[in-house]
Amino acid sequence: MKKKVSNFFEKNKWELDQLMFLLILILMFLSFYLGSAAFILYTLFLCIQNRKHLGTIIKKNFLFYIFVLYSLAVGIYNQTLSGMTVPLVYAFGFFFFYFYLQQIKAKTYYLSLKVIALAIIPLTVMCLYTYLNYALGHGYGPWYIFKYANIQTRAEATFFNANYYGMYCLMALVTNLYIMKKESNHKWLLLGSGAIGAVLISIILTASRMLLPTLVIVLIWMLAWLQPRWVKYIIGLALVGGMVLTLKPGLIPRMETLTYAFQDRFNLWAVGLAIFLSRPLFGRGAMAFVNFYYLYSDYAQMHAHNLYINTLANYGVLGATLILVLLKPLWHHLITLFKDKSLRPEFALISAYILIVLVHGTMDVAIFWVQIAYIFLIVILVSKEELEKLK
Repeated sequence: MKKKVSNFFEKNKWELDQLMFLLILILMFLSFYLGSAAFILYTLFLCIQNRKHLGTIIKKNFLFYIFVLYSLAVGIYNQTLSGMTVPLVYAFGFFFFYFYLQQIKAKTYYLSLKVIALAIIPLTVMCLYTYLNYALGHGYGPWYIFKYANIQTRAEATFFNANYYGMYCLMALVTNLYIMKKESNHKWLLLGSGAIGAVLISIILTASRMLLPTLVIVLIWMLAWLQPRWVKYIIGLALVGGMVLTLKPGLIPRMETLTYAFQDRFNLWAVGLAIFLSRPLFGRGAMAFVNFYYLYSDYAQMHAHNLYINTLANYGVLGATLILVLLKPLWHHLITLFKDKSLRPEFALISAYILIVLVHGTMDVAIFWVQIAYIFLIVILVSKEELEKLK
């Protein structure tokens, strides 16, 4: 066995950086703590290894560090610990993904995609075990999730939160669709189909009502680029499903309490907007909601459950504008991929990941969770030159 592993790495000529990128990804799936620790330690190693070039890197990316200094100043002015520490986390994490973008190879990138695509299978098994153990152990029966509106167990696997896990499920779905498009053998067709089935099971077990619209939108988008003839069937299925759920909402877990869910969100958004309007130009600093919600509400929450309101509350109009400017290279990268028809599957994958964040962001801010952010960034941060090697 040891010889086979040794031969595998020798044959594929794996380097330390490529191995570490894969290892950190695997650890992120195993545990938030293990993944975060490995991420921090390897980032420190990269910084020490490249210490002579750190100044040059900062100068080349001065606009990002202007945003870091801006958000740090806002945090100091508002006298919040999170407002002062989170910008430093951004600055630290930047180095890792800067080096990742410079070093990632097509072979490692593609293997990472396969890890993301197939990790959903053991995670779904874990979620099923947890769910059945609770439901049967408390005498509710295996259909517990469909019978009660206020369920006490929701799938989260190793992600600490059902909404975080739900976003990963959507990422696993589009990644499987991409790989099934690239792979022509029956093995991957079978594996991919099984993984997509696991995604659907996990989404049901999350009992996350807000995932369903994102699921439909992202699925239509992905298939529009990979298998256009399937789009009309997905739209038809979504319309029929919507009508059925209107008549019988109990078919989907917690759908009968959708009105309450929206009312809850509206209240959170109102508080988030009030925090933003208290300092509209500069914002209140990172994690503004949890620091200032008490000025407007007795209902404690970590965030406003809306990516856009949360960003405005944190950094104000000026900070949000800086973020949009910082995203310009990403949009340019997407346009470049779109123009190259041979890279249309890669465009579909990366744009679908971004679409997941943008749509799901209307109801939650899961992208700020370390595991989700890591998966998201290692997929979208890859050069066109390396993507061309995947043809």
